Amino acid sequence: MSSTMKCPHAQHGICQIATRLANRPVPLDLKACSACANDLVPMSVNRVTAAIAAHSQRKSGIPVDPDLRQMALGIYHLAGWMIERKIRKWLKFLRIDAPQGCGCDAWIAKMNAWGVDGSLENLDEIAGALYVNLQTTYLYAIAFSGITKPIIRGAIRKWLLNARS
Repeated sequence: MSSTMKCPHAQHGICQIATRLANRPVPLDLKACSACANDLVPMSVNRVTAAIAAHSQRKSGIPVDPDLRQMALGIYHLAGWMIERKIRKWLKFLRIDAPQGCGCDAWIAKMNAWGVDGSLENLDEIAGALYVNLQTTYLYAIAFSGITKPIIRGAIRKWLLNARS
């Protein structure tokens, strides 16, 4: 990793994102870090972090999670990961760093377990949680319930319907 690039997920020689995906510590790899930094959604759950997580599982003798394998191949069918990627792209466009400790991991896991259809059934709950996260960040100035909540709900619904097709 170059000295000018600082990844908030590279801590103590471990990639925290890949570690979360693999359910085991995943050491940093300089080539993978560079590829991750150049991904469409850098320094987040992406093909690179999924690939190094899958490699870590395989290397340790753990059966590779099929969803993780598909994500590494670029098939982003899991609702939670797909929504996370979309939100990170949006935040990147706005030049905003994703807040740490926002509780997003729990929502990503829930949405992955629900799948696209289950996430659509729980759309109001998801939009409400994202709205609360928006209020607790420095975007609170634009978080107006009557306007922002329907926009969030509409975007999530559109992304989920696109993921289905």
